[in-house]
Parts: sequence; C-alpha cells; structure tokens
Amino acid sequence: MATGVNLRGDMKAIIKDLGVIEKRIQPKAASQSLNRVATKIRTQGIRRIASETGVAQKFIRRIYDNMGNVRKKNRITISGATVSRLSAWIFFRTRSIPAILLDAKQNKKGVKTKAKTYPGAFINNAMGGGKQVFKRKGKSRYPIEAKKIPIEKRGRVIFFELTKKSGPIFRKEFDRNMKRLLAKVRA
Repeated sequence: MATGVNLRGDMKAIIKDLGVIEKRIQPKAASQSLNRVATKIRTQGIRRIASETGVAQKFIRRIYDNMGNVRKKNRITISGATVSRLSAWIFFRTRSIPAILLDAKQNKKGVKTKAKTYPGAFINNAMGGGKQVFKRKGKSRYPIEAKKIPIEKRGRVIFFELTKKSGPIFRKEFDRNMKRLLAKVRA
C-alpha cells in the first residue's frame, strides 16, 4: 500500500517556516556581529594609540591615579547591541596619562620615561599624596606643571577612522553568524 505526499504543499510550509526562522535569527546575528565588531575596533584602537604614543596598552585600557592605583577599570567601554536595540557604542574617556606611571626615572638632565624624555623636569610629591613629574614654566620656583601624555585627540581620530572602516568587517561577521545560527536551527 502506497501513500501519497503532497510535496508542493509541504515545500510551501517549509519555505514559510524558513522565512519565519530567518526573521527571528537576523536580529540576533546582527547584534552579535555589532558587538564583535565593536570589540575588534576597541582592540585595534588601543594597539594603534599605544604604538603611536609609546605608552603601554595597559595604561590606555585603564584609568590610573597619580599613585598608580586603578581608578576605573576601563577607559574604553562598549555599550553592546541587543536584539531590540541594534546599535553598539564605544565610549572613550579622554584623560591624559600621568608621566610618572611610565616608569619615570630622574637623572641630571631631567626625567626619562619609556615614552618620552622631559629635559629640566623633576619628580616630586603631588598634592594628592603620590609622586608626579613636574616641570617649571619659567625660571622662578612657581608655577610648575605636571607632565602628562595626551591621548585624547589622537585617540578620537583613530577610533573615528576605525569606525568608518568597519562596514566590510560587519558584513563578514554577520554572514558568519547567520550561517552558524541557521545551522544550529536546522540541526
């Protein structure tokens, strides 16, 4: 005894179900892709800022006080995308890095750090209790200024450039996530 199966009707239902599944999977794949691209941008940005300024990556990732203690965990944070909110934000806290954190050593000529040399500078106690690299503004005793490594302008430019170039990376990640999620549903 043979039984008949209506393939057209079944195929229409399968195609309809597949369309519903893809519509459910697309926002998830997009949010995952956005978050992965934002993480890649953050990593590339930190590496570029570190190479251009000569500062170690750990000082760019975290915010330190004058005594070398971590004040805030992350200088560069990501507000990730969700299925309902398909946008990821990268926040860059633009605060200069105190020169004392870069293994500053005082010598006869001034202060030398890993990134830079400050002729005529000296290391002394700061008002907050830690040490700081200072340089006089004139010949008199005061005023003096604390030496810091500025990263805000270059950091903004770097992150803006990386964000502009993120389109093809997002497309690649999105395709990869769609394939992975569809394979998961089919299995």
